[in-house]
Amino acid sequence: MPIDKKQEASAENKKRMILEVSRDLFAKYGFSKTTLDDIANAIGMKKTSLYYYYNNKEAILFDVIQNERKTYLSGLTAAIKSKSKICDKVLEYERAKIKYLRAAINPYDMTVSLYLEIKNKIQTVLEEIIKDEETIVKQIIDEGIKNNDIKKCDSNGLAKSIVTISEAIRYRELYNTSTPKVNQIDFSKVEKDIEFILKLLFEGLKK
Repeated sequence: MPIDKKQEASAENKKRMILEVSRDLFAKYGFSKTTLDDIANAIGMKKTSLYYYYNNKEAILFDVIQNERKTYLSGLTAAIKSKSKICDKVLEYERAKIKYLRAAINPYDMTVSLYLEIKNKIQTVLEEIIKDEETIVKQIIDEGIKNNDIKKCDSNGLAKSIVTISEAIRYRELYNTSTPKVNQIDFSKVEKDIEFILKLLFEGLKK
C-alpha cells in the first residue's frame, strides 16, 4: 500500500522536530546526560514512538550534525563568492567559519567540556567536513593559479595545510581557555592569528 503524502510530510516534520529539540538538549546538557526519555518528553512524544524514527541517541546526533554540515558548507560557499582575489577569498572563508561557530554556540550556555564531549562523539563526521573544507579551499587555490594571482603549487597539499592550521589555532583556544563557557571565548584573537598566517603565506606565493 503506497504511503500517503500527508503521512510522509507529517513523518518528515516529526523527524525535523526531533532533531531540533535534540540539538538544543545536547547543547544544554551534553550528549551523555541527555536521554531518549528527555527528548521524547520535550517533544511530547512517547519513547516507543521515538524508536520509530531513531534507534538510539547516536543516530539522532549523526543526523543533527549532517543537517548542520549542509548549512555550514552552504554558508562557506556563499561567503567566498563576494570576493575576487585568492587571499581575500580564503580570508572570507575563515571569517565565515568563525561567524558560523559564534552563531551556533551563542544561544547556548554550553561549557567548553560539553562542547569537546560532543566534538569527540562526532569525530567521523568532522573528518568528512574537513575533507569538504579542503575541497573548497583547493578550488580557491586552483582558481588563483589559473588567474595568475599566485605561483603554481601543490594546491591539494596547500589546501590541507590551510585547513589544518585553521583547525589547530581554533582548538588551541578551546583547549587552553580559562573561560568555562564556549560563548565567552574571544574568537577575535583566533581570527587575527589565522589572518596573519594566511596573509604571510599568500604574500610568499604572489607572482
